[in-house]
Amino acid sequence: MSTTQAAARDGNAAAAPAPNSPSQQTPGHAAAGAGPRWRQPLQGLPSYPRGARIQGRDRERYRRAAAEAYQEGGTLREISTFIKRSPGFVKDLLLEGHVVLHPTGHRPGDRPRPRMSAASAQVENALRRRMEDGTYEVGTKIPTPQSLTEEFGRSKKAVVRALARLEAAGYLLGVQGRGTVVTDPRNPLQGPTLRVRTGPEQWETWTVQQPGSTNAEHIRTVVTARIADGTYPAGRKIPSRYKLAGEFGVAYPTVYNALKPLQERGILTASEERSGGLIATPEGTRDAAMGTVAP
Repeated sequence: MSTTQAAARDGNAAAAPAPNSPSQQTPGHAAAGAGPRWRQPLQGLPSYPRGARIQGRDRERYRRAAAEAYQEGGTLREISTFIKRSPGFVKDLLLEGHVVLHPTGHRPGDRPRPRMSAASAQVENALRRRMEDGTYEVGTKIPTPQSLTEEFGRSKKAVVRALARLEAAGYLLGVQGRGTVVTDPRNPLQGPTLRVRTGPEQWETWTVQQPGSTNAEHIRTVVTARIADGTYPAGRKIPSRYKLAGEFGVAYPTVYNALKPLQERGILTASEERSGGLIATPEGTRDAAMGTVAP
């Protein structure tokens, strides 16, 4: 090797940053191109607080990234560890994306591409036709998955997958504890509230969980909104914590922690009845209706 070549080699080595230097890394993830290929689709995903629900476009981003990572050889546990979510969450994402899951412990090699079952496609196409012909107009609550399962004569899994695909495309929005409403993908929801037609001349205001918010924060926002609009009248008991836990699909302690600040602010007060419970106070109702109470 000549002196000139050696100098060029040493100069290039000195100019190149270290393989794991901060300048090459994405915050919270491994550097692009570093490590196994299955990690690459997961880099750059938006981060959420532990326990926060991921919805809307961010959930679709997670779904696509998880499917690609799985196709590239990542296992459920490896993917869940990397994105700091549970293996069950990753499995749900893959099932929503119609990815064929392999037996536990299988290392992907020649893995089949994601596919949609014929039953799921039939349900999705039928729902699309109803939205196109006006049977399900924008802002209308559609039947429950159980009702659709009985109507179409398909499995609940096929119905849930069809609904998930339509929600990912922006045609539907599922609201925990309320149901699923038809939306317009050209006009995404702005703000936390949504006006929904639940029947002939029947309307409800739904509060949608915002990206990045925790379940407790969402429950507190919903309860405050219901107090403000009279759904929970002043001087009357609100649903028990156990009923709210069932409605929102969370554990009892989550509801307890959500409502405790409302008690501290005087929006709710403990009932003096032996059966217990919480009551919406007149003062709290007035303040909530005036918008002077931050949930």
